[in-house]
Amino acid sequence: MTDRRLVTLIVGQVLRVGLAALIARDRPPRADWAATAAGYSFPSGHTVSATLAAGLLCLGLLRAVRSAWRIAGIAVAVCWAIPDGVSRVYQGVHWPSDVLAGWLFGSALILLVAAVLATDRVGSWTAPSPRRS
Repeated sequence: MTDRRLVTLIVGQVLRVGLAALIARDRPPRADWAATAAGYSFPSGHTVSATLAAGLLCLGLLRAVRSAWRIAGIAVAVCWAIPDGVSRVYQGVHWPSDVLAGWLFGSALILLVAAVLATDRVGSWTAPSPRRS
C-alpha cells in the first residue's frame, strides 16, 4: 500500500501541474496576497495535496481500523483538508473556484484509487486456485 500512496501523490501533482499549465489561470491581484504563491492558480496545489493526503488517510483508516476511532479519524482528515483550501482564499492567493477545483480533483483521484484497490481485492477473492495433479 505504501507504494500506491506515494504513486498517488506524485501522479496527482503531475496531473495537477499539467492541468494548471493547460488552463494557465492567473492568481488574484498580488496586492491582495497575505502569503506568497507561485505558478498558476487553477486548481489550487495546496488544496489538491491536502485532499489527496486526507483521502489516502481515510482509505487507510477504512482498511485498518474497525471501531469508532475510524469515524473520528476520517472526521479529522476531512476537517483538515477543508480549512487548508479555505485558507488559500482567505490569504488572497486563490479564487474560490481554484479551491473547489482542488477538492474535486483530489477527491476524484482518491475515488479512482479506491476503485483500483477494490478491484484488486475482488480479483484476489475470485482468482481460481491452482489444481494439483
